[in-house]
Amino acid sequence: MSLDASIRAVAFGVDEPALKLIKAALSRVQFQEMPLDIQVMLNNPLNYEPDLVFCGQLNAKINIVEAAMGIRSLYATAPIYYATSERRGFDRRALTKNGFTDAFLMPMDQAIIRDLISEGTADFKNVALVDLKPETVLNFDTYVLLPMNRKYIRFSSAGWPMDPVRIKRLLAHHVVSMHVQRADLKKFYEFSATQLKALAQDTAISATERLERMHAAVRSLLTGFLTNTSEMQDCTQIVHSYVLSGGEEQASLYEKILRLAASGGDGYTHVSNVSTLASMLAMALAPASVEHVALAGLLHDIGMADVPIEVQTKAAESRTVKDNLLYQRHPEHSVELLTARKIQMPEEVIKIVQQHHERADGQGYPNKLPGNQVLKAAQILAFADEFDYMMTVTMGKPRLDPKTAINQLLQSTAYSQELREDLSKLFNASAAGARPSA
Repeated sequence: MSLDASIRAVAFGVDEPALKLIKAALSRVQFQEMPLDIQVMLNNPLNYEPDLVFCGQLNAKINIVEAAMGIRSLYATAPIYYATSERRGFDRRALTKNGFTDAFLMPMDQAIIRDLISEGTADFKNVALVDLKPETVLNFDTYVLLPMNRKYIRFSSAGWPMDPVRIKRLLAHHVVSMHVQRADLKKFYEFSATQLKALAQDTAISATERLERMHAAVRSLLTGFLTNTSEMQDCTQIVHSYVLSGGEEQASLYEKILRLAASGGDGYTHVSNVSTLASMLAMALAPASVEHVALAGLLHDIGMADVPIEVQTKAAESRTVKDNLLYQRHPEHSVELLTARKIQMPEEVIKIVQQHHERADGQGYPNKLPGNQVLKAAQILAFADEFDYMMTVTMGKPRLDPKTAINQLLQSTAYSQELREDLSKLFNASAAGARPSA
């Protein structure tokens, strides 16, 4: 799809909250709304072939699988997506098996929907700077994001070597991700594969691709948990395949944190980052089973699916007292979802999830536990959670560097004095070039 072409979508029976978020994610797309009624579809066919088709079950007069088949017969070339804001009955695996290109649960999948169009609404893809070596001649342009100016500026041009001095300057300013145009993403992956083969690492993958695989696995896990299709072995497989086998073992903890800070994005990225960072800290401070901390990181916000969508999508500063009460129930919702399953979830994981918003000063939620009752592992998860939110790049706001964010968190009374002292020693040693156990 080119920038100048009119991108058109049709939405059949998508509920209003979900459709509102889809339209916000695809702001340059022209939408036409229609009921999910096969007779209406047949009697009032569109006079054009849509680029995207979204389908929900609002006032549906047809089985959803039959609807997918009917829509496919009408629009053979368009991708057909199921979209809803209602998690009950949502089964991504079944939906994709029965004719849908993909299935989206809103607002969890809003960021993924932005990527459905390769140009216009999401022109650039961030890639790990570690994947782009100095002096290498690339056959694609690279860019750096300036969030304050809301602009991407060209860093290097195709056919010219990457300047090592400029890369060093980026790292000095804690910029650890570059951007490439989505149209060039295939070239980037081909470049990464060539580099890895040159190092005789045929089975390896780039840092960027590894993160994308992890995020896809986490998405499958969380949507499966919401629909009773994920099992405990799915959790442990992700923990061992991605979270605890982070690659580049010689990198310091601080260097690993810098790389995590470069991979912000959707909610699944956040979950992946929190799980990874929390497990690294737990490995160094040993407050609990590292695997349990990693599991809790993956599952800590699963209860957000039961928070009203209008509360989830509202900025924190705009929430009313009632909104906050609803929002602050999400740790309890998470626990309810985990304990309602027949799988055997470790009790320590449940407690960490339940307490990840409690505070050492007793001002947390949902139970305002006194500090001496808050698990150290829960505080570590809270630290990782808050750090990743602070690293989120927001257009129009200055980029916060990781060191500043860490220093701000180390001053917070949300964490015990003991934990802050332990973390301070850990980060100082790592930033100075030491190789801590994490």
